[in-house]
Amino acid sequence: MTDSADARRRQLDLHAEAELTFDLAAVMATVDDEPEYEWQPAGLGLRGRAACERMYAAFLPRWKDLAATADLRFEVRTEFWNDLGRIREQVAYVTNADGGTDRYDFIVVVLFGRNGVLGERTYSSEAFARLTLGDYYDELRPIPEPTPRSQ
Repeated sequence: MTDSADARRRQLDLHAEAELTFDLAAVMATVDDEPEYEWQPAGLGLRGRAACERMYAAFLPRWKDLAATADLRFEVRTEFWNDLGRIREQVAYVTNADGGTDRYDFIVVVLFGRNGVLGERTYSSEAFARLTLGDYYDELRPIPEPTPRSQ
């Protein structure tokens, strides 16, 4: 990996670390100027730094509470890197009200930007998206049809 690729990888690692320490300022320091986030297959998303910050302001306290009260934890099953970003196949575990464990499998595609994360696409069940986003899920809007990239 080149020095530039190593620096980009460190950016994404810092972003993930900031998310897992529930630090809004640190997360936003790792996000590019015009981020785009999507939740698939629902076809919902958000655009822009202000919307991204509102999402993280709702999301991070929920994760912190779930970690403290429901033993929220993650397992990375596989991870792939290239010049565009990273793909992680992950599993989240949460203790439910009956004392059992709920499992949520999901995939996150994180794209490199100039100064940090350009965007994320999360492929998960609606139940997992609502668990992590809470009421913010209802603020997401349909995303436009993707524009094919030329090869």
